[in-house]
Amino acid sequence: MQYKIDEQLAEEEFVKICEDWEIDIDESNMDSEEKIDFKSVKVKVIKAIRLGRLVYNSDGTIIYTLSKHSIDFVGTELTIKVPDGVAYTDMDQFKKDKDMHKTFTILSYMIGKPLPVINKLDGRDLKPLLALASLFLAD
Repeated sequence: MQYKIDEQLAEEEFVKICEDWEIDIDESNMDSEEKIDFKSVKVKVIKAIRLGRLVYNSDGTIIYTLSKHSIDFVGTELTIKVPDGVAYTDMDQFKKDKDMHKTFTILSYMIGKPLPVINKLDGRDLKPLLALASLFLAD
């Protein structure tokens, strides 16, 4: 795996994203399970930054470029935004045991793509995108 960004810079970019999205990343406020979940999410986002796929721009936009693994969408740039209220009400259509459907619904609003597109993405692209969605939902 060839990284384009060093780890320290990627960590700084992660912090900027969290600050912009008003996400509390102070681990002293988290219980042990929350810390484990947070670290997992953080690792995935930082890896995407280091690979050059996830870019936080100075204007506050976040761009994710789909990898060669998402064959139908190679190189497609996704602008990631904070979901609005409609995303949350659309999540309500799924029962309690449909957590992935709910998460994919939020992700759909965050990247502006319908669920059928998200379902075609390779797992290597889904992991950091879902991590960002989880990061926002967990706060």
